[in-house]
Amino acid sequence: MSKKCTPDKILTPKNRCVSRTGPTGLKLLAKSSKKCTSDKILTPKNRCVSRTGPTGLKLLAKPLKKSTKIKDPLSLKYRNICDVGLVSKKVNPLLNDISIKTGEIHDVYCVANNNKKLAALDYSSYGKKKFIKYPSDVKLINKIIDYSNYKNVQYLHNQKTGGMYLKSIFFLPENYNEALKLMYLLWYYKDSRFDPIEKQISIGLLLDYSHDNIIFFCKDKMYAKITKKKIKLVENKLKKLKITLDMLQKDYKIVHKSVIEKLKMK
Repeated sequence: MSKKCTPDKILTPKNRCVSRTGPTGLKLLAKSSKKCTSDKILTPKNRCVSRTGPTGLKLLAKPLKKSTKIKDPLSLKYRNICDVGLVSKKVNPLLNDISIKTGEIHDVYCVANNNKKLAALDYSSYGKKKFIKYPSDVKLINKIIDYSNYKNVQYLHNQKTGGMYLKSIFFLPENYNEALKLMYLLWYYKDSRFDPIEKQISIGLLLDYSHDNIIFFCKDKMYAKITKKKIKLVENKLKKLKITLDMLQKDYKIVHKSVIEKLKMK
């Protein structure tokens, strides 16, 4: 009698369930008769389903055992401190303190705790090098990465070398569509549906910046005076924007990674 596997596993010819992302699972998937487009995922029943549908999200989510529980690596005073923009030139001292130790990886931590939908940074080979330099706390960064993997944080990554540095968008599976939108707005900036100001407003909204912060940013960096009514209009336009992983492949190679690689210690 054939065994039933959990969504994250695949059945081998020897009637064993193995991880779909392990060496045996990947070989079995490679031999599969069906190939899915980049915005779909293969089910154990050899069907292609949307990554953002209920079945796709279950396949992307990793069931965790109690024995694998990983504790929050940050002390209580830092847990609800996240970079969600400024409404003045003043920076929260706690945010400044943790940012010195962990850099933009702290944004990934905020995504893991669902305090932000998305985090945007450079997690390419080149980008990782800056996290290893002093005064970064590499051990703490790797603990945050372990914790984020435990919480099932995933990321989209643009494999282009050079150019704009925001190449990696981190998200929880339920915010996958928002991550696609942010990657699109960052790299396909010539879309005529959004003028330069609307583009910056959209990026701010996707990064959970407050309306007051977006107004401050546009005034301080772009010398543009905008209103909350304007932000609302852009918010409605953003909701109607539909982006797939396939659409992002037009000019770039964008990959979806389900595990965040830890930094290599020197």
